[in-house]
Amino acid sequence: MMHRETNGLADFEKFLSKLGTIPEGKIKFYLYWVRRFLKTCNYQLDSINTRHVTDYLDSLEADEKTADWQVRQAADAVILYVEKYLKKPLEEITSKPPGAKSTNKTGMPPWQQTLDEVRNAIHFRHYSLSTEKTF
Repeated sequence: MMHRETNGLADFEKFLSKLGTIPEGKIKFYLYWVRRFLKTCNYQLDSINTRHVTDYLDSLEADEKTADWQVRQAADAVILYVEKYLKKPLEEITSKPPGAKSTNKTGMPPWQQTLDEVRNAIHFRHYSLSTEKTF
């Protein structure tokens, strides 16, 4: 079973390289997140669904040792793996009414929180306004 999983990730690694959207130096991290995800699914590729992905990402988000950027990277890796590589469409799981915008624990959209975090980091490091605008 492990041999099959390793071959699958080797093929996924080739897929990511060919895709060209992930920097070569980051591919090993994408493989790391997918390997952890597959472990939570007991390597049962046929049974992977949206709930598995959501549960895995929620567990990462709840782990205080996992930074927000790591959760985003893991989400990108797992979604690429499931939707693009395995070609299994994922549906958005939500308890919000239709049309409601996605928000996080702070009540703001995820991109807004990310932007605020970048701004705070730039201010903390006393970077110039032009650096902030660039980022």
